[in-house]
Amino acid sequence: MKLQKTVFCLLMASALLILSIPAVHTSAAKESTERQPTEPTVYHIGICLDTTDEYTAYVVRGFKDVLNNEYGKNQVVFAEQNTSDSASAATAVEALIQSQSQLLFTYGEDSLSAAAGLTNTIPIVFGNVTDYRNLLHLLKESGNTTGRNITGIAGIPSIGEQLSLLIETTDHAPHAVGILYDPSDADSILQNDIMEHYLDEAGIPWREYEISDTDDLPADQTSAVSSDTTEAGDAVAIPFPSITAAASGKEGANIHPDSIGESGDLTGINEPMSARTAQVSPLWGEAAPVDNLPFEEAVRLACAECDALYFCAENEITADSSRMALIRSAAAETDTVTVGGDEIIGDDTLVCLYEDPYDLGYRCGEMCIRILNGDDAIEEMPVARPDPDAATKLYDADIAAAFGKTFPKSFHERNSYLENYVPGALTKTDEE
Repeated sequence: MKLQKTVFCLLMASALLILSIPAVHTSAAKESTERQPTEPTVYHIGICLDTTDEYTAYVVRGFKDVLNNEYGKNQVVFAEQNTSDSASAATAVEALIQSQSQLLFTYGEDSLSAAAGLTNTIPIVFGNVTDYRNLLHLLKESGNTTGRNITGIAGIPSIGEQLSLLIETTDHAPHAVGILYDPSDADSILQNDIMEHYLDEAGIPWREYEISDTDDLPADQTSAVSSDTTEAGDAVAIPFPSITAAASGKEGANIHPDSIGESGDLTGINEPMSARTAQVSPLWGEAAPVDNLPFEEAVRLACAECDALYFCAENEITADSSRMALIRSAAAETDTVTVGGDEIIGDDTLVCLYEDPYDLGYRCGEMCIRILNGDDAIEEMPVARPDPDAATKLYDADIAAAFGKTFPKSFHERNSYLENYVPGALTKTDEE
């Protein structure tokens, strides 16, 4: 009996052991499956540039750095195209689309225009486009969003910072600000409109001075151009201010721009401006027009009438070095300070505002991350502006010496700053 019980117990133990073996193996297999690592996501990003220079290289560097920091260098594959190296911007963008880019970063108007025309599904983040609404044919009612697969950072520098720069450079609220412009340069006109809005709020009189190329043409061509500028066939009248009227405009003015908020895009500034005529501040008072002045005479009169001249970013007038040399000379003779909206203009202006290129690329990259991670719908993402805290006030030492001017520590000497530029020094990251 005792033996039978022993045998029975052994048989039961064996049966239980056998039954438990599959369960153990099944559990181990399941645990092994759960621990199996998944393949990391690899993002393919296309970059299309209108130009390649040192400034743009820093933009691309900031853009790549933030994406590599977020996902890891092995998880981001960049494909780059430069429109100047291709048959057209469309060819460059098409090559990026064919390379299976999941997102496009465009820098410049040609690249954005081509990308917008070639895809309405691949997300597009742009930089350095001033009048993006006009380029994308957006209605004014759209606000700061595009309503489609496009967002980015507009190419309009901080005009408020430029106004502060202008006031600091003149050591007082300017009695009058002259704005030289080419009527065919729509991007400059848009920026000038915003600056004029800020000047109005600050109580500073301003006036536009139309500068065209007609005085450089042969006499027969010049008359032909002039006769086509008005409906009646009369020559265009180029108005210039009276210094007495300009000076009187500052009485009772608010000369402290810190009360001016960063306003949105102004109503109507993205409308066609092919027939733009010179505008004048309501603070200016009465001033008689002056007709058809040659370029040099117009510039000298502008310098005599105003104590500051403003040139917006990427101003086409500044592309002519001989003309800028004349403006620089006339301004020095009359102690008229010259203020530039970007570093390129800084070659010929007393001061300029330098928008940090690395920070611009970094901010565009952050927008891409929000899109790729599904945090925001691109069609609802507002188009942003460059960070005003990442702008640096620069002055030209040679021009400053001619004026006998010195600048506080908030300014940096242009050549020295650019030679010792540190990418990322002004960029605030999430860790900070």
